[in-house]
Amino acid sequence: MDIMLSPQNSIAGQKMPILSEYAALCKKELIDNILPLWLQNSKDENNGGYYSCLDRAGKVYDTDKFIWLQGRKVWCFSFMYNQVANNAE
Repeated sequence: MDIMLSPQNSIAGQKMPILSEYAALCKKELIDNILPLWLQNSKDENNGGYYSCLDRAGKVYDTDKFIWLQGRKVWCFSFMYNQVANNAE
C-alpha cells in the first residue's frame, strides 16, 4: 500500500493508500471477518432475529435486539447475496 500517485496522496512525505486500496481492504474485512462473525454468532435460533451486542470474539453480551440493526443486517445480507456471492447462508 505504498503507491503514491500525486503530491495530494502524501502527508508530510508519507505515502498514503489510494481509495481503491481502502475499498479492497474494506471489502476483504467485510467478507472475511464481519459477515462470518455475524452468521456464526448473531442469529437468535430460539426467537428469531439477530442479536445486536456481540464482542469481538462473537460472544453475545446483551440479548436486547434493536430494530434498526434487524433491518440493517437483512439489507446487508440481501445486498451481499445479490451483488457479491449467491451464498445461501
